[in-house]
Amino acid sequence: MQIIVVSNSLSKRIEYFIEAGKHLQVEVRFMTYGELFNCLPQLRQAVIKLEPCVSDETNFLKYALLNQAYKETLQRLGEMRLSDDVCFLNTPHALLRALSRLEDSNIKLQFIGNTCPELKQEIQQLNLGNKVILKPYMPHIASIAELQQSDLLLLVINQVANGKGIVPGKIFEYLGTRKPILCLGDPTGEAGEIIKTTNSGFCIAHHNEEEIFILLSRLSSGVLPSLSFQIEQFERKNETGQLCDIFNTLVNKPS
Repeated sequence: MQIIVVSNSLSKRIEYFIEAGKHLQVEVRFMTYGELFNCLPQLRQAVIKLEPCVSDETNFLKYALLNQAYKETLQRLGEMRLSDDVCFLNTPHALLRALSRLEDSNIKLQFIGNTCPELKQEIQQLNLGNKVILKPYMPHIASIAELQQSDLLLLVINQVANGKGIVPGKIFEYLGTRKPILCLGDPTGEAGEIIKTTNSGFCIAHHNEEEIFILLSRLSSGVLPSLSFQIEQFERKNETGQLCDIFNTLVNKPS
């Protein structure tokens, strides 16, 4: 299985992603959208990660045109038929199925930013239009405000080989809100261990629809288990102290 990162051109973010793949011994390669469209009918055994258009432009009109082109690309991808062993990265299938099973629930699942065609297709197929809200990209400060207004924060770990070692930076932002986290990933992985150690949420395997359904049912009834959010070790003051200890050890190490 290979991971294909797609955008109009390379960026530092994409380069970091490719480098991380090498460390995790996962094949990651870059394609432009044109190259993806050319090979998509014949593509097999691949996970596709879509990235927004890269632009150095400060001209807002040009940026708006690029953004519109990206949206049209997503729509075009949504109309194409994929092989059964080709999928887009991080579509939370079990979560959407569990949500569709909830009756008379006021839960709303909200995604912020650009979303892949596969996600939109599944929302339609499961008739979740009244339960799932898709919001466009927004400035970081606005997205933080959305987090603070949420009752449960969703974190989806990449479903790749050696994914147990992945720790998204987003998890630390979530910890800072002291809001319950629902992490979809390996409960024995690094991210799952952080959530367990800090008692800040719940880590459930990507495909465990039944356990996700039980958690959503409790959320809907207002009876989530209480959490203590023991996040002090990840606060900047304490992390800086840990870094100083490492430096002191290295400096005082006998030569």
